[in-house]
Amino acid sequence: MDFRQTVLEEGMYIFQRHGIKNLTMEAILAHLDISKGTLQGIAKSKEALLDQCVDAALTSRQAHFAGLVEVATNEVEAIMQLLHSNLKALSGHHPAFLPDLKTAYPACWDKMQEFSNNYLLDTLENQFSAGKKQQLFNPEINTTLVSQLLIAQTYAILETNVLNDKEDNFNAVFKLAIEYYLRGLLTEKGLQLLDKITAHKAPDEVLNSL
Repeated sequence: MDFRQTVLEEGMYIFQRHGIKNLTMEAILAHLDISKGTLQGIAKSKEALLDQCVDAALTSRQAHFAGLVEVATNEVEAIMQLLHSNLKALSGHHPAFLPDLKTAYPACWDKMQEFSNNYLLDTLENQFSAGKKQQLFNPEINTTLVSQLLIAQTYAILETNVLNDKEDNFNAVFKLAIEYYLRGLLTEKGLQLLDKITAHKAPDEVLNSL
C-alpha cells in the first residue's frame, strides 16, 4: 500500500469515528500525524479529502466483496458473507457520520448510495438467482425486491443506532435482522446449508472460519 492509499484509508477511519462537519483540518492533520503541506499534496480541502476517501473505500469494498463471492462454496454462504461484511463496514461509525454525509456532503452520500443500489444490489441479485436455480431459495421470491429490502435493512439498523462497539451486540443484531430474515426465504435444502454454516457459532466466528 502506497503512502497516498494509507492516508486515504486512515482518513476514512477518522471521518467515520469522529464525524465530518465538526472535524477541522487541524484535527485531521493531528490524527494523521502529517504536515499540512503533505496533506495538500493529496487533497486541498476537507471536502476533497473526504471525496477521495469515499472513492478509495468503495473501491476497496468492491474488491473485497468480489473476493467473498469467488471463494464462497454456495450462494447461501456468499449472501451471508456479503451482508455481514457490508453491515460490518458501515457499523461503528460516529452517530453524526451518516447524517453529515446526507446533509453536508451529498455528493459523497450519493456515491455510497450508488454503490449499494448498483454494485451490491446486482451482486446480491445474481446470488439469489443462482440460489433459486440450485433450489436453495424459494422459487417465488422476487430477487430484486429481496435484495433491495436487505440493503434497506442495513441502513435501517444504522439509523436506529442499535449497534454499539461490542462484538456480541453486532452478532445479535446481525442474527435477528439478517439471518432470521434469510431463513424465511430458504428452501429446506437451503436451510440445511445455513444450519451447517451457523451451527453453534456466532456470525463472526462462522464467517471467519469459512
